[in-house]
Amino acid sequence: MQLTILFDGQYWIGIIEQIENQNLFACKHLFGSSPSDIEVMEFVNQNLISLIRNKKTSITLEKELTIPSNPKKRAREASKAVKKTSISTHAQEVLRLEQESKKKESKVINKEKREEFEEIKFQIKQNKKKEKHKGR
Repeated sequence: MQLTILFDGQYWIGIIEQIENQNLFACKHLFGSSPSDIEVMEFVNQNLISLIRNKKTSITLEKELTIPSNPKKRAREASKAVKKTSISTHAQEVLRLEQESKKKESKVINKEKREEFEEIKFQIKQNKKKEKHKGR
């Protein structure tokens, strides 16, 4: 059984995969905007088993998947899977870049507004000087 949590562009989802007798069963669970570790653990402890029991559709695998029986080999494979850059890291990078671009855009807009305000203030001062000079 494998649980993969990834960001699909809008929400975080969990994909559960289980292989039984050359059949692959998969379920999808929507976590929401940003799940905490506690929410994920509650899902694993409470809802995961009920989702797997209610599985109805499966895909028959053509090639046989072998699960290594050696615990050291399984530990090495698990550490390799953890070391790989996960999808969530990529999602966080995209969000960070998007935030930086919005920050740059807002700086440009604020600068334009500030310059426009300064120009209006300058024009008002010039008009006051002209009025004083005319003697009114």
